[in-house]
Order: sequence, then structure tokens, then C-alpha cells
Amino acid sequence: DLGPRIAHALLPIKGKGGSDWSYSWIPVFGPVVGGVIAGLAAGPLLPILT
Repeated sequence: DLGPRIAHALLPIKGKGGSDWSYSWIPVFGPVVGGVIAGLAAGPLLPILT
């Protein structure tokens, strides 16, 4: 979602709408936060599951 949003903001397209940057943090930081949570959960869970 971030790549197309940046391209939309930078390209001079006639009559285009806004890039809606107020929502952009969700698809950018959501996977990062999910990865951190998964990494923290993997430590205690791996000894139990293996």
C-alpha cells in the first residue's frame, strides 16, 4: 500500500484526488507491529511447541 501511495503523491496526474495519508500508517506500521509481537511470542512458545 505504501509504494502506490507514494507514487500517487509524487506523480503529476491531472484531476487526481488526495493520497489519504491519514490512513497510511495502518498498512505501514501494522505489519511491523505484528512482526514484533510474533517475535516476542515466539521466544516463550518455541520451547513448548518443539
